[in-house]
Amino acid sequence: MQRPLQLLRFVPTTEVVTRNYARVVASLFGIFDSLVAPVFALVARIARVGSISRSVSGMEHTQLGERMMLVRWFLMPLVCVALLALGPAQSQSSTDGFMMLSPDEVQWKGPLGPIGVMSATIYGDPSKPGLYVQRVKFPPHVFDRPHFHPEDRHVTVIKGTWYVGTGEKWDPEKATPLKMGSYMLHPAKAVHWDGAKDEEVIVQIVGQGPGSSTLVDSQQPFFVKIGD
Repeated sequence: MQRPLQLLRFVPTTEVVTRNYARVVASLFGIFDSLVAPVFALVARIARVGSISRSVSGMEHTQLGERMMLVRWFLMPLVCVALLALGPAQSQSSTDGFMMLSPDEVQWKGPLGPIGVMSATIYGDPSKPGLYVQRVKFPPHVFDRPHFHPEDRHVTVIKGTWYVGTGEKWDPEKATPLKMGSYMLHPAKAVHWDGAKDEEVIVQIVGQGPGSSTLVDSQQPFFVKIGD
């Protein structure tokens, strides 16, 4: 039995992660100093002329600096702990525009109809203009009826053996098998049909939205179970 294709993920090296954290911490130090230093200076200025001069008016600039450093070094470890906790999650989602997704993280929606076909949008939105990446999962013994789409679709089989046919004549017995790793182009408005036989099948579809599916015979259900 064929195993599902495993997606490769970029995992940052220890050196890269350490360098990124160092940059973030340095930036936080700079922001902290720019915010806290004026506050300490303002407090000292008020203390010299106000009623709280007894407690603060004698504070020298060096003392202010020392106290600011103490506050800074007290808060920064807390910030670093938070960054370390968030780091692994961020490295699995996106960094500088990159997107990473493992098979376990795919969010399936559906079923599309009463017989269990499901879909997952990996990137973009098929209903809106722009690039999209979508997956469709066929349960065993399920086919769709002849249909077409307004846009070109690039389809890759990532699990199982997908059975396909073209034209309006629907005959699953004569469908062409495409094993895992195979590719098929669905030209815009070209009629086709496809599905699974003895095993679950997952295909990945790439296209330019907005996309839709139109049945050749609108009186037929879109998906049908074969072999019953």
